[in-house]
Amino acid sequence: MLALDASGNLYVADPGQSSIEVFAPSSSGNTPPTGVIKGKNTGLLTPLGVAADLANIYVTDQKANSVFVYPIGSDGDVAPSATIAGSNAGLSAPSGITVDSAGNIYVANTTNTITVYAPGANGNTAPTRTISGSNTGLIDPDGLAFDAAGNLYVANGGSGISPPKKVVGSSITVYAPGATGNASPIATISGNLTGLINPNGIALDLCGTIYVTDVDTASVIEFASGSKGNVLPIRVISGVDTGLRFAHGIAIH
Repeated sequence: MLALDASGNLYVADPGQSSIEVFAPSSSGNTPPTGVIKGKNTGLLTPLGVAADLANIYVTDQKANSVFVYPIGSDGDVAPSATIAGSNAGLSAPSGITVDSAGNIYVANTTNTITVYAPGANGNTAPTRTISGSNTGLIDPDGLAFDAAGNLYVANGGSGISPPKKVVGSSITVYAPGATGNASPIATISGNLTGLINPNGIALDLCGTIYVTDVDTASVIEFASGSKGNVLPIRVISGVDTGLRFAHGIAIH
């Protein structure tokens, strides 16, 4: 997945290389990264999700079943400044991650849960909140993002069946600020008109427009602000000329 920091630096989670690559805002073409977080001391095995705020880079690692935190500017074989892991943490093959304006850390888990950790969380610490249960509509949650009002958007990949076909649970679910427990979404985007097959990455711009990457259709699907139900996208980026293949992650600057 992808993340941008306040300066526009791009962070790419690379599970194949067990690394996080960092690219400058002006990067284009065959350009080397400005930094690579990689090595034994980093703890990285299969990094999948990445997020950034003013101070830190947050990474979910599925194989390590952990969340690693590195200071902005980290490079090389550096130890994390914090690691969330252990029996109390409630992590289960974590994938997507995001951070809210107060520094709370949100993690999507393959057990159909969203776990939330306090700012500065470290060690075998329990979540402050968990969104989980039959009312939530969570099915294989992955990408996470917030809108300007603090609502949480979740890309649900459903059963993740390939090759492309409609799968049960493929949706975008939206939760009110502070949602916890078996909370019902305040909005859901789902259905045959949406084009969602296996959504993974999600981001919103300042106007509330919703951008979703769909790994099975190799596309970027765009929905109008406030969309819900079985709605048509307002724009789709897809096709052989786009260069998209297994699109997984998106960021808006």
